[in-house]
Amino acid sequence: MVDYMYSCGDVGKLQADEVLLRVPLRLGENGPHRETQSGDIAIILKDVSQTCLTYRRELVRRTVCKVGRTRVLCKLVAHRNIIAAQTMVSRKEYGLATAYSISAEDWPGLGRVVERVLEEYITNGASIFMNYASGIAPSVHELRNRPTNRSIFTYRLSFVVRYAHYHQLVERRELQDAAADLVAMFREDLTPKSWWAVLLSDSIPLLQEESALLFSPASASELLRRLEEIFVMTSQGAGEKYLSVLRRSLGAKGNSFQERDALEQLKIVRLALARYFGRCTPN
Repeated sequence: MVDYMYSCGDVGKLQADEVLLRVPLRLGENGPHRETQSGDIAIILKDVSQTCLTYRRELVRRTVCKVGRTRVLCKLVAHRNIIAAQTMVSRKEYGLATAYSISAEDWPGLGRVVERVLEEYITNGASIFMNYASGIAPSVHELRNRPTNRSIFTYRLSFVVRYAHYHQLVERRELQDAAADLVAMFREDLTPKSWWAVLLSDSIPLLQEESALLFSPASASELLRRLEEIFVMTSQGAGEKYLSVLRRSLGAKGNSFQERDALEQLKIVRLALARYFGRCTPN
């Protein structure tokens, strides 16, 4: 196409220049099957450069090569960051893994890091989970401030950090703040539905705290609303979506827990809420 344009006088030459100048700007875009690889970019740039030399378009050649080299370098850096993130995950250096994934804009990789941190809670408990979650906390602020903010990943990272903070509050016996944070994670839609049952189970000791009423009636009603949704959806066959994490966390010590066991745990939550509302009602 550009061969024909270069044969069409000055106007054609300018149009051909525009076509060639756009080549490096399109490198790395997602095609229908795969992303352009670094080796492919080098071949494409070589062909463009040869075309420019053939038609004596030296300024176009320099511009294309300069932009193209920048693209290649960016792709190489991103590739190295992805590999580094995978290495950090294998070492359980989740903070570094998160930073590398964000730097490479490897959003599926970032999602896998988040899942690994949450897995630490399921298999190893709150204390180890809090330790790992503290390492990824700085990345939440960075991700929110990026121009290519990926909301779903911001929410997932924020949930990990907030849930770890909740456990820190409980550990420090700052129970009023812990109760407020627990409800806020529901109201702000930070909590994935697969984790609703876990947070509701966490609310049991707070609801049973005798020294103070830690939840307002509205907050307790919010917990009840989420609880009833789980029971309704489970009765309609969606139990795995809501109960899988609670079931696994209950069986983390090697016991085999089924859906009915998770529902029994949530019945304790329902009973704790009923008694709590009774305490809220003036005699």
